Amino acid sequence: MAAPIMNRRARLASRTAAWIALLAPCPAWAWSYDVYLSFGAPCPADRTALRVEHESVEVDCGRTRADRAECSVVARYTVRNPTAAPVAVTLPTPVGGALRARGAALTDALVVAPGESVVVELRDRQARSMEGGRSWVLTRPRSTLEVLHPLLTERLDEVQRVSIDYARAGACREASWAAAGSTNLVTHLPRAWAPTAGWEQRGLCRTHDAGMTCTQVEEVPESRSVSMSLDRTRSGFVRPGGVALGLGAATPHGPRARLGYEFGLGRRVLASASIEADFAGNVVLTPAVGVGFGLWRIDSWRDLWKPAALIPWVGVPVGVAPDRRAGVRAQLTLAWMFGGLDVATDYWPLDGRVDVSVMLRAGI
Repeated sequence: MAAPIMNRRARLASRTAAWIALLAPCPAWAWSYDVYLSFGAPCPADRTALRVEHESVEVDCGRTRADRAECSVVARYTVRNPTAAPVAVTLPTPVGGALRARGAALTDALVVAPGESVVVELRDRQARSMEGGRSWVLTRPRSTLEVLHPLLTERLDEVQRVSIDYARAGACREASWAAAGSTNLVTHLPRAWAPTAGWEQRGLCRTHDAGMTCTQVEEVPESRSVSMSLDRTRSGFVRPGGVALGLGAATPHGPRARLGYEFGLGRRVLASASIEADFAGNVVLTPAVGVGFGLWRIDSWRDLWKPAALIPWVGVPVGVAPDRRAGVRAQLTLAWMFGGLDVATDYWPLDGRVDVSVMLRAGI
């Protein structure tokens, strides 16, 4: 008998741990659609005495759509011959791209006169389907709605991510340039896309009508590449939410219960519709709109005692019973993960009555 009892206990412990892991508010799992696009400086077919003094690279991802990542690159390299004799070097042309030079002949090989500099221009383009790389990523609640209804919204929050990697001239291996100088990388992002949070280049970006432009300058010779990552959510403007339950009391009517549904508009605006009833026979329907303000960052179950958000609401309560009337509601919600406290004040112009209700709330 001991073995079956131990097996039951093990199954119970594993199920309990699974439920705890499922209910843990942060971090949460979400789908990520990752696309990797890589570009690089042309590498000589053989070691050469030519130096790349500067790389100016412009990556335009303005044609990237929800289902397809597409970026084109225009790179210009200032190549100098520091020797006293002409130097010729063979440069491979990228598949689907083009390579040309200004100030020198570039047929079978690039020829640079003694002590002179030329500009080599590279044009290339890459495109990938956004559905190509589906993977799980860790996310934290990024909207007030995810604090109120984590079991629904965190599982539905899908992220599209495009990672761009540019290999500098100094990344060429055995067949390489004699030296490589600074790199200037400018990336144009389309509207609705933004640099991935946490990347250092986030502060080097500026917004404009067409989207965003990010500029990175890399002067460290040991750095072999320059990277940029951009993402957007697939959830859309209207974000599905969940059911909200409330239980408490209202003055002067006594115990009151609430059943409602809440959904998000963007990341901070909330909308809800609820029905409330009390033992005095009052039935009230209330549409409301609120704005969420984050208070404490919830990183693990140890932070659950901290209120995560404060939400002021404005609503229009409509009395259904015992009589029909309309009023104005001001409500304040103090939200923890999964639950919170609602304090609402209803003013009824018909007779100047003021109702105040306090309820404990729970999101599903």
